[in-house]
Amino acid sequence: MVGGSNKNVGKTSLICGIIRAFPELRWTAVKITSHRYGQIEPVWEEHAITGRQGGQASDTSRFLRAGAHRSFLVTASESVLPWREMEAVLRGSRLLIYESTRIAKELRADIRLAVMSGTETGFKLSFVPFLNEADAVIASPTTDVMLPKNRSAIPVFRLSSPNEIPQELTEWLRGHLFSG
Repeated sequence: MVGGSNKNVGKTSLICGIIRAFPELRWTAVKITSHRYGQIEPVWEEHAITGRQGGQASDTSRFLRAGAHRSFLVTASESVLPWREMEAVLRGSRLLIYESTRIAKELRADIRLAVMSGTETGFKLSFVPFLNEADAVIASPTTDVMLPKNRSAIPVFRLSSPNEIPQELTEWLRGHLFSG
C-alpha cells in the first residue's frame, strides 16, 4: 500500500518503479480516489471501478506500461468504498498494490509506504494515521522528514528521481516480499 502526504508527491511514480523493479511478479495495481478523473459513466451510483485505462496520461495506464498485469481505478466518495464490488473484481489477484491512504484503516497491508515531498503545506487528514502505521517513508532529498516518536526507527528512503527507486529500497522490498 502506497499513500502520500498530498497530491503530486510521487505515489504513482513510486508504484511504477516497484512494478518495474519486480517484473517477475504479476501485480494488480489499484488507485483509489474521490476525484472523478474524467469518469463519464460510473459503474455504480456513487463510485466506479474501471479496468485497463487506455489514456496515455492516466495513472492506471502508467501502471500497465510499467508492467502491471491488471490496473484499476476506484472512484468513490470519501466515506463509502465499494468493497463487495472490489472483492469481486480483484478476486484471484495474487499481488495487489494500492495507491491510497484512506483504505489503510479498513484493509491490512503487508507493506505500507508513506510518500512525502519537500513542498508540503499540510498533510491530507488520512495521511497522519497512515504514517503512524507505515513500514517505511519515501521522501525527496530535500524533504525534512519528521516522524512521530513511536515511528522514529522506521527506514527513510530518499527518492532522487521520480522514475527510479533507489537500490536500497529495492533490496528492502525484496526482503519483505520474498521473506515468506
